[in-house]
This record gives sequence, C-alpha cells and structure tokens, in this order.
Amino acid sequence: MGGFEWLEHTSDVRIRAWGSDLDETIGQVSQALWCLVANPDDVLAEMDFGVTVTAQDREELVVNVLNEQILLMDSQGLVAKEVLSVITVFSGACGVGEAAAGKFRAEVALRGCPVSSMAAPLWRYPKAATYHDLTVTDREIAVTLDI
Repeated sequence: MGGFEWLEHTSDVRIRAWGSDLDETIGQVSQALWCLVANPDDVLAEMDFGVTVTAQDREELVVNVLNEQILLMDSQGLVAKEVLSVITVFSGACGVGEAAAGKFRAEVALRGCPVSSMAAPLWRYPKAATYHDLTVTDREIAVTLDI
C-alpha cells in the first residue's frame, strides 16, 4: 500500500512518496501536493479534471506531472480533493539514429473543485516542483517543492 510523508527541509517542502508501482507512486506524490495546498475535507468533489504530460525520463515525468497540477491551480483556480487514477506509458525508440531511448507519458485524473467553491482558504501556494535532490524509482519518489 502506498503513502507519503513530508520531510524536514530548511526553506521549501520535501515529499517522500511510495507505492507498489510507478502509477501508484505518482498518485501518492500528487495527493501529497494537494494535501499541502488544502485540507481535503474542505475540497468539494464537484468535478473531474486532469493533466497529461510527456517526458524523456522518469525524473522529468514527475516534475512535469507536479508542475502541471500546480499550473491548474494557478491558471484555472482548481484544487483536487483526490487522485482518481494515474496511467503511465513508456514507448521505446526503435529506429536507428533516434535520439532518446524513448518517451514517458502520464495521465493523472483528479477530482475536486474551483478554489471559489471552498469554504476555507488554501494553506500553501507551491510555485514549482524542482530537480533539487530529486530521486525517482517505480516504488519511491522524493521531490522538493519551491514554496
């Protein structure tokens, strides 16, 4: 079973998440992001929304997934109560002379509401997920958020 925790950090927020596979682990780190933003009990389950990102490796995939979710909050005023599903796909390169070994894609489905529907204010406003001390495996992610 997956989970997450917040780790000590001097000025930013550090998250360690774990799961049985990459999908569950990305789901856990995404849930941790939203739990930093607001109390899930204050977020209404009014609508479904999500993000889809691509990346050249797992590290870029995790940073892109988190940053796209932060962008949803900043640009569309949406806050997630829960992560409904995560689907990751890897497509390997197969031709001679192709640049990278392949490309990762992640689709994250979320349920929540507009910030304007919440009765309580947001707790924190993360600016971005960073590559600082980033570690990513299928079963564990440690990432730092710039607050």
